[in-house]
Amino acid sequence: MLLFHSKLLKITIILFIMFFQHSLSAQDNINWGDVVSIPDNSWKMSKKGEIEHYKNFTPEIIPEYFVLGTLRSFDIRDTTNRIDSYQDDYEEPAVNFLDVYIKEKFGFTLQKEMGYGSATYMYSPELAKRLRKYFDKEGNLDISLFKSDEEICSFLTGVYYRDGYKINDSIYKIQFVSSYHELVYILLKRIDCDKIFYMNKKYFTPGANIYYFEPSVPLKKYLDSIETEKTKLLNNYVKKSKYYNKDQDTQYKEKEKKMIETVFSFL
Repeated sequence: MLLFHSKLLKITIILFIMFFQHSLSAQDNINWGDVVSIPDNSWKMSKKGEIEHYKNFTPEIIPEYFVLGTLRSFDIRDTTNRIDSYQDDYEEPAVNFLDVYIKEKFGFTLQKEMGYGSATYMYSPELAKRLRKYFDKEGNLDISLFKSDEEICSFLTGVYYRDGYKINDSIYKIQFVSSYHELVYILLKRIDCDKIFYMNKKYFTPGANIYYFEPSVPLKKYLDSIETEKTKLLNNYVKKSKYYNKDQDTQYKEKEKKMIETVFSFL
């Protein structure tokens, strides 16, 4: 009976997405694809109990894991020791923030230079050496090195800072430009984020993989701790990106918010 209800729930959600597909894709020609949801809270403490339990919790971000989360194009085989690239001038706040953060936390001074187009490249032999140990021989992040909740939350905070958004006060979104999306799903599950909703924007890359999720109480505190810097990054995008259109963006976000809040009401 439980299995039947689980299948029925998934069918209902998929039908709901199909219903909204046209209205969401009409403005930007995006095809919304596969859906995965994982509801199972039968064994957990209540949300109220979880909030009370973590009332005095203060997140402690582990610098190496946070920086790992921000990476999009780090290559362990790159002999130039390039840490990452930051696209166009709208990511200038990320360049400035990470430059100061890395110098403060690691004592390393980054070298910056203009790359292809208006991208900024950042280099550091010392930091590149520190980061390489987290990757396997194929250049993938080694999941076995994520042992504690603090390491996982620090990494996810870095991912959110670079590629995340807030749908509302309880639902967050990460839209991937990096190749981390399968790893992020595993890590979200490991820290008790049981309401996860995945979408794939077929034929629309980068950023084709999207996770909507309700963070656990401690993860939410981590994500919210970077919100001031995240807001600077988003505001600069609005101000400087040649792709930003206020009316289209507002319309899209309103439709997206309505759809995702309805989906999460099923979970």
